[in-house]
Amino acid sequence: MSSDNKEPKRGSIQSFFRSSFKKKKIDISTAVDQSSQTHQPDETTTCSSDTTSKSLSSASQAVSLSSFIASPSPPPLPIETLPPLSVSFISSPTHYSSSTSSPTKCSSTISPSRCSSSMSSPKQRSPSISLSPLSLSPIAAAAVENSSIALDISRSSKELPTQPKLSSYPVNKQNRSFRSIWYSTFPWLEYSQQSDAFITGYNNWKNAMAKSYGFSRHETSASHKFACANYQQFILRKSTETTVINVIDKGRIELIRKNRQRLTKIASTVLLCSRQLISLRGNDESDLSNNRGNFIEILKWSSATDPLVNSILLDSADNASYLSPSIQNELIHLMANQIRKQIAEKVGGHVFSLMADEAKDRSGHEQLSIVLRCISHETWKNNDKIDRNSIFKEYLLGLVKLNEFDAEKELENEGDERSVDARGLLVALRVPTFTITLFIIHKIFGIIKILSDQLKAKTMDFCQAQYLIKSIIAKIADLRDEHTFSLIYTEITSFCQAHHIDLSSTPRQRRVKEVSSRFKDVFITSTIGQRDNLNNEDNYRIDLFYPIVDAVLIELNDRFSVHNMEILISISALCPDSENFLQSEILKPFAVEMKADICSLCNEIEVVKSMLKDSKLENIVDLYYQLLPLKQAFPTIISLIIIAMTIPVSSTTCERTFSKMKLIKTTTRNTMSDKRLNDLCVLAVERDFAIDFEKLMDDFADLHKN
Repeated sequence: MSSDNKEPKRGSIQSFFRSSFKKKKIDISTAVDQSSQTHQPDETTTCSSDTTSKSLSSASQAVSLSSFIASPSPPPLPIETLPPLSVSFISSPTHYSSSTSSPTKCSSTISPSRCSSSMSSPKQRSPSISLSPLSLSPIAAAAVENSSIALDISRSSKELPTQPKLSSYPVNKQNRSFRSIWYSTFPWLEYSQQSDAFITGYNNWKNAMAKSYGFSRHETSASHKFACANYQQFILRKSTETTVINVIDKGRIELIRKNRQRLTKIASTVLLCSRQLISLRGNDESDLSNNRGNFIEILKWSSATDPLVNSILLDSADNASYLSPSIQNELIHLMANQIRKQIAEKVGGHVFSLMADEAKDRSGHEQLSIVLRCISHETWKNNDKIDRNSIFKEYLLGLVKLNEFDAEKELENEGDERSVDARGLLVALRVPTFTITLFIIHKIFGIIKILSDQLKAKTMDFCQAQYLIKSIIAKIADLRDEHTFSLIYTEITSFCQAHHIDLSSTPRQRRVKEVSSRFKDVFITSTIGQRDNLNNEDNYRIDLFYPIVDAVLIELNDRFSVHNMEILISISALCPDSENFLQSEILKPFAVEMKADICSLCNEIEVVKSMLKDSKLENIVDLYYQLLPLKQAFPTIISLIIIAMTIPVSSTTCERTFSKMKLIKTTTRNTMSDKRLNDLCVLAVERDFAIDFEKLMDDFADLHKN
């Protein structure tokens, strides 16, 4: 027997190569004979029937699987980039050649329906692609025998190669096993635990690292290089986000770019009108109108020097001008939401509080203003002095419409009935009860205004506020006596005499109840229903003055309850100007309410006391900046200081937003929807936040699913 016909050693690379094609040789030859009976024989035999195409599955599988090695599933490239590959036989079934055919031929990039129709047509011959002699690597040849692929390997181009690193791998019949160190040499290598083999089924670990065999030979094969090139193109295309449709249709990319530029100009104009508190729409926005509203007029003014804006007004399609009121509302809402997201990102993870207050807009709707208050975590200094106004940050989140106010509506209805007759209204104002009520409220609210003005300060400290609150409540309680009302009534009498208001008219007297004769000879220790006639002063004091004072005291005591005052007094222990500064027992209620670690707090207080012994601190803000560089050493006490400064004393910022609301929703704009008013207020108040127009365009595209 000659050396050429000698059988290779079992388990070697040659045995894999020869056994693979030895088994397929008979089927392939039979397929060629059947094909030659149907068609005129040429230099190359063409596959034109389903039977022949099936017989080629083994050979084509070897090519496709070897191409699959570099990438789990590389995507098909466009027809212009990668011409399709077809298969035909030369003289020997164990040799192949590769070439590229015309892009119009049937290939894997064409749908199956087109491919089958072209092959079944009797007038059109099947595409014939000759394959130059390409010696398949043993790994690619192994794929011919192993038609099924393991399921525990990567199945998509989005997945990285499956490279499990095990403590030990299964040993084959040659007493050899796979080694994870091979991953560093061949990054494209994949190992299947299910089949204990490479993805093609190759598991001859003895010769796997040989220079002329195994992985090294496969890496130098044409099929592997071809697959690697395709995969690199896929990665490049993915990183640059150049999809197939954008590569083919460059005009579409240019159209998208122009539309985004146009919409950016429109959005910037909408933002300008919103922050300048001017209306966008006009009474008549038709083409023949001399004044089409601020929004369009600003665009017309800008179009004289900006060709892009000029194209918006002249070259835009009728159904895509993006100048309609609905587009304006969408842009306003998206920009307001972008500001809210920026606020959330700033405050996220830190302590904050919410403030709310309500007021009536121009159309009579009750609007609840919601403001978020937090502490800035940046060190703000101005000429080596701490800027106290910069540490407190308050942001408007929006307005919420309130619906149910029945009691107030009833009062308004009663007032409307009175307002029908001006004389009747004047009579109502001259009633003594109305005048006396005004004097009583003026006296009480004059005292409360002192507290209100102090609480409106942004830098108000609770340690200072709690003393003032106690004093105001005590002063109003002292008003509830006969002597105080007597002084007020003297002023009322002088005022009524000067303005010709009659105070002599007494209220309707109730029936006088006499003491029953049964009680003549007994001592009475409780009320029995007897009532004496009172004069006007006593009647107004009992029926009007005392109830008003009691109602005010109830509201003040409810808002500044014992529990709340205990917390306020506890917070005062964090104020350097307080007598209770850093007293652990006084600070304990506040720490318990905030669920702080009491033991850690006591230890930190002892150290801080000795550290600040010679320091001159004026307020809680100075204490905060003094301890801020040591936040790792004093986390508990610093967190309590931040919470104390975050708690709002008043809703002044909410009231400031109402001034903006009145400038936005004027008499000529009273038909504005509540949603639009909410977003416009956010844009007008929060001017410090910049709008990212690129992000805005992306949000707008997502909203319209473009």
